[in-house]
Amino acid sequence: MTEPSIFIGAGEKPAQLLARYGNRHGLIAGATGTGKTVTLKVMIEGFSRLGVPVFVADVKGDIAGLALPGEASDRLAARLQKLAITDWAPSANPVVFWDLFQQNVYGPAVVVQATAGGT
Repeated sequence: MTEPSIFIGAGEKPAQLLARYGNRHGLIAGATGTGKTVTLKVMIEGFSRLGVPVFVADVKGDIAGLALPGEASDRLAARLQKLAITDWAPSANPVVFWDLFQQNVYGPAVVVQATAGGT
Protein backbone atom coordinates (compact mmCIF):
# COMPACT_ATOMS: atom_id res chain seq x y z
CA MET A 1 0.00 0.00 0.00
CA THR A 2 1.32 3.42 -0.93
CA GLU A 3 1.96 5.78 1.97
CA PRO A 4 -0.18 8.98 1.84
CA SER A 5 1.83 11.91 0.51
CA ILE A 6 1.57 15.37 -0.98
CA PHE A 7 3.14 16.10 -4.38
CA ILE A 8 5.22 19.24 -3.83
CA GLY A 9 6.88 19.62 -7.22
CA ALA A 10 9.49 18.18 -9.53
CA GLY A 11 13.03 18.98 -10.47
CA GLU A 12 15.27 16.15 -11.54
CA LYS A 13 12.93 13.87 -9.55
CA PRO A 14 9.40 14.35 -8.17
CA ALA A 15 9.28 15.71 -4.61
CA GLN A 16 6.71 14.25 -2.22
CA LEU A 17 6.00 15.18 1.41
CA LEU A 18 5.03 12.03 3.30
CA ALA A 19 1.91 12.80 5.34
CA ARG A 20 3.46 11.38 8.52
CA TYR A 21 6.11 14.13 8.38
CA GLY A 22 3.57 16.91 7.98
CA ASN A 23 3.57 17.72 11.68
CA ARG A 24 7.18 18.95 11.61
CA HIS A 25 8.24 22.58 11.50
CA GLY A 26 9.08 23.93 8.09
CA LEU A 27 10.27 27.09 6.41
CA ILE A 28 9.47 28.31 2.92
CA ALA A 29 11.90 31.08 1.99
CA GLY A 30 12.91 32.75 -1.23
CA ALA A 31 13.05 35.97 -3.19
CA THR A 32 10.00 37.65 -4.69
CA GLY A 33 8.43 35.56 -7.45
CA THR A 34 10.13 32.27 -6.59
CA GLY A 35 6.92 30.39 -5.75
CA LYS A 36 6.65 30.58 -1.96
CA THR A 37 2.89 31.24 -1.97
CA VAL A 38 2.25 28.61 -4.64
CA THR A 39 4.25 26.06 -2.62
CA LEU A 40 2.22 26.89 0.48
CA LYS A 41 -1.05 26.58 -1.47
CA VAL A 42 0.02 23.18 -2.84
CA MET A 43 0.77 21.97 0.68
CA ILE A 44 -2.52 23.31 2.07
CA GLU A 45 -4.50 21.69 -0.76
CA GLY A 46 -2.63 18.43 -0.25
CA PHE A 47 -3.33 18.32 3.47
CA SER A 48 -6.98 19.18 2.80
CA ARG A 49 -7.29 16.26 0.36
CA LEU A 50 -5.84 13.98 3.05
CA GLY A 51 -8.43 15.25 5.55
CA VAL A 52 -5.91 17.13 7.70
CA PRO A 53 -7.16 20.46 9.13
CA VAL A 54 -4.87 23.40 8.36
CA PHE A 55 -4.77 26.76 10.14
CA VAL A 56 -3.34 29.58 8.04
CA ALA A 57 -2.85 33.18 9.15
CA ASP A 58 -3.37 34.85 5.76
CA VAL A 59 -2.63 38.49 6.51
CA LYS A 60 -2.35 39.58 2.86
CA GLY A 61 -5.23 37.44 1.53
CA ASP A 62 -2.99 35.45 -0.83
CA ILE A 63 -4.37 32.10 0.29
CA ALA A 64 -8.09 32.93 0.54
CA GLY A 65 -8.67 31.92 -3.09
CA LEU A 66 -8.39 28.26 -2.10
CA ALA A 67 -12.06 28.50 -1.16
CA LEU A 68 -12.91 28.65 -4.88
CA PRO A 69 -12.09 26.19 -7.65
CA GLY A 70 -9.05 27.14 -9.70
CA GLU A 71 -9.26 28.12 -13.34
CA ALA A 72 -7.44 26.42 -16.18
CA SER A 73 -5.09 28.59 -18.22
CA ASP A 74 -2.49 28.07 -20.93
CA ARG A 75 0.28 28.58 -18.38
CA LEU A 76 -1.26 25.99 -16.04
CA ALA A 77 -1.74 23.51 -18.90
CA ALA A 78 1.93 23.86 -19.86
CA ARG A 79 3.03 23.31 -16.26
CA LEU A 80 0.79 20.25 -15.86
CA GLN A 81 2.19 18.79 -19.07
CA LYS A 82 5.79 19.46 -17.94
CA LEU A 83 5.11 17.69 -14.63
CA ALA A 84 3.20 14.86 -16.37
CA ILE A 85 0.10 15.51 -14.26
CA THR A 86 -2.91 14.15 -16.13
CA ASP A 87 -5.60 14.02 -13.43
CA TRP A 88 -5.82 17.71 -12.45
CA ALA A 89 -9.29 19.11 -12.03
CA PRO A 90 -10.29 22.43 -10.46
CA SER A 91 -11.77 22.04 -6.99
CA ALA A 92 -12.61 24.21 -4.02
CA ASN A 93 -11.28 23.49 -0.56
CA PRO A 94 -13.28 23.65 2.67
CA VAL A 95 -12.48 27.00 4.25
CA VAL A 96 -13.64 28.83 7.37
CA PHE A 97 -12.64 32.47 7.61
CA TRP A 98 -11.99 34.05 11.00
CA ASP A 99 -12.76 37.74 10.72
CA LEU A 100 -11.06 40.03 13.24
CA PHE A 101 -12.47 43.20 11.72
CA GLN A 102 -16.00 41.92 10.91
CA GLN A 103 -15.68 42.98 7.27
CA ASN A 104 -16.80 39.64 5.75
CA VAL A 105 -14.71 40.34 2.65
CA TYR A 106 -14.78 36.72 1.49
CA GLY A 107 -18.29 35.80 2.63
CA PRO A 108 -19.58 34.44 5.93
CA ALA A 109 -16.93 34.35 8.60
CA VAL A 110 -16.47 33.41 12.22
CA VAL A 111 -16.24 36.69 14.12
CA VAL A 112 -13.25 36.70 16.43
CA GLN A 113 -13.33 39.11 19.35
CA ALA A 114 -10.77 39.66 22.04
CA THR A 115 -10.62 41.93 25.03
CA ALA A 116 -7.35 42.97 26.59
CA GLY A 117 -7.30 44.33 30.08
CA GLY A 118 -5.06 44.60 33.04
CA THR A 119 -5.33 44.92 36.75
